[in-house]
Amino acid sequence: AGSYQIIDAQQISYGNKYQNVWGEAKLERLPKSDNNIGFLLSGAYCGLGYNQNDVKLTADFTYRNKRFDLSGGITNQLMEADYTMQNYRSFPFNWENRFSKISVLNWRASLSSRGLRHNFHVRFNQYLIANWVYFSAAVNPIQTTDILVVNTLEANKTFQLGIFRFEHQLNLQKANLNIVRLPELSGNIRYYLH
Repeated sequence: AGSYQIIDAQQISYGNKYQNVWGEAKLERLPKSDNNIGFLLSGAYCGLGYNQNDVKLTADFTYRNKRFDLSGGITNQLMEADYTMQNYRSFPFNWENRFSKISVLNWRASLSSRGLRHNFHVRFNQYLIANWVYFSAAVNPIQTTDILVVNTLEANKTFQLGIFRFEHQLNLQKANLNIVRLPELSGNIRYYLH
């Protein structure tokens, strides 16, 4: 597949229009039965425009069993920093930056049950991020030379009592650097009638 993007960035006394031309490919096999393996391979590349030479490669696999699904994967992405982090004009802020491309390596694993009335799901993600761009205490974008490591663990399960449903999702996340402020523990619960 291919895509063509036109992006118009307008700021006070400054405007810029740029274009991106992307090419992408995907190969997928879904697990067809129990004790079967599926996979997804995908890649995208920006050949022209603001995001020229950005690339994203992904490989995922799934093993399906009668009682559970086991899946995992890896993604490697090289991307230009956001346009407003590099070019911004307003009152009182004004900057023109040239940052190195941000590199993100993500690996993940998950386990989902298939044999319960309401199945559970557990997922782990780790992100290794180089050249991260963030706002400093002086409210200016800067780029770190340190490797940022973010770990996340997510678990969810639904319970049922008659017509009542109780959905629970818990998230644990931790970053090794305080330039990304994440809540270490968060959750989402929904109780409703069905």
